[in-house]
Amino acid sequence: MKNKILIIAGVVALIVIAVLVLNWSKTMAPTGEVPAGGTGTTGGEQSAPTGGTGNTTGKSPTPIVKSAITVTAPLAGAKWEIGKLNTISWSRAAGVTGIIYLMSAAGQSIGVILPTFGPDQTSYNWDTTYVSVSATNASRINVTPGDYKIRLAFSGNNLPVTDSGVITLLRSGTPEAVTTVLMQNYAFVPNNFTVSKGQKVTFTNKDSVQHHLAVTAILNSMPLNPGESYILDTSSMKAGTYNIYCDLHPDMVGKITVK
Repeated sequence: MKNKILIIAGVVALIVIAVLVLNWSKTMAPTGEVPAGGTGTTGGEQSAPTGGTGNTTGKSPTPIVKSAITVTAPLAGAKWEIGKLNTISWSRAAGVTGIIYLMSAAGQSIGVILPTFGPDQTSYNWDTTYVSVSATNASRINVTPGDYKIRLAFSGNNLPVTDSGVITLLRSGTPEAVTTVLMQNYAFVPNNFTVSKGQKVTFTNKDSVQHHLAVTAILNSMPLNPGESYILDTSSMKAGTYNIYCDLHPDMVGKITVK
């Protein structure tokens, strides 16, 4: 009796082992077999993601970045008189249309200077008396004295918006309270300004090259290396207009009027 029980138990054990082996073999894919719907890879390579192309170098692809367009006029620190024509210019044609906005120094929109500029356009003469409410509303908003930025926004969003530096718009006939003049991009910024007799004006070289500051009949030639400044004291200057220029760069000229 005991022998029969042992035989039956042995048979059951063999059946269980056979079932386990069969199930295990089904879960193992044969060597070199490709899963249904896929493609084989060799040498440990990875296939390209769906809809993409393979990257054989292993490096991330370099994104295409649109080159920015910069505002070339006005430069930061410029002082424009309200009610006069002033030229806004930018570095190159955008190839698309766009809008020119007047922004506060903090970046809030004041109004529209030009509702649309052409794809080949690189400048615009703006009557600083007013701006429009929007690109589609020509109602005028009078410009008031203060600090502003000029913004170029391009249609199609294929180029980033670009802002000028902060400029000052002054009421017509108001003397400009200039205390700092930048020597930047081979120009004086501002290049025509008025000061009261006794006022001190600081000239600062913002370029990467040396400039030689000169003021007619006042200062012969003052070398200024990049980052250096010179303070001009107008206390001894008579009322009148004086030429300012750089001895090294003939096109770098301006005027200072002392009252």
